[in-house]
Amino acid sequence: MGRVARRIALVLVALALVPSQSFGWGRDGHQVIANLAQSRLSPQARKGVAALLHGATLASVSTYADNYRNNHPETGRWHYVNIPLTAGHYDPARDCAPSPEGDCIIAAIERFSTILADASRPADERAEALRFLVHFVADLHQPLHATTKDDRGGNDTQVTFFGQPTNLHAVWGSGLMEHTGLTVTAWTDLLKRSGISEEGHGTPVQWAEESVRVAAKHAYRLPTNRELGQAYFDANLPILRQQLFRAGVRLAAFLNAVFQTNAVR
Repeated sequence: MGRVARRIALVLVALALVPSQSFGWGRDGHQVIANLAQSRLSPQARKGVAALLHGATLASVSTYADNYRNNHPETGRWHYVNIPLTAGHYDPARDCAPSPEGDCIIAAIERFSTILADASRPADERAEALRFLVHFVADLHQPLHATTKDDRGGNDTQVTFFGQPTNLHAVWGSGLMEHTGLTVTAWTDLLKRSGISEEGHGTPVQWAEESVRVAAKHAYRLPTNRELGQAYFDANLPILRQQLFRAGVRLAAFLNAVFQTNAVR
């Protein structure tokens, strides 16, 4: 490979690791979480999901909210909540106030949960609510989508990741996952066999506050030179796996509960 080709390759790698704050896990992460959730749906929930999505899978709609945001900037803040890293607890007045870019992910999940659970609503409205929920439940488990250290959820914390300049948000959104070299299918299989203990309990507020603790204890624990390499990767790969697993199990548990008492008309 020539010098120019090498330089182009390095630039492409760097760009791939720098999504905006609204992109939580990247396409692969969202698909893995949705695949895990799909595999844990009850028969009734599986039937309800298939009816609302006209046979499509959860994975196939898992990035709908990101695509929607591109033309609807008023939904930008639906993808995250900025609970201060030092606060630890969610304060709606502080963390979820209305703005031209929306309020926050916790409020969005609450709204779309209400719509999906209402069997009297038109099917197309419930289907859209389902598409948003598949994405937002996943985003809430990306630690840097729940907190900030006055750095826009890690977007303004510049680091290198295995020698490539990027930011902390991008490392957690896609960098750690991509560095494993595993495909979506391999990641899904890995999580199904993981043996991680998680029953899908809790509320969006509790999940957000949990993500803040994960960010404080793990994501923001950086070396002084902010050069992230094998040590950071090895320390945080189990945390990444844990968060992906929690998101998939909790999404499935929520959908199972909704469709247990609400049929699709």
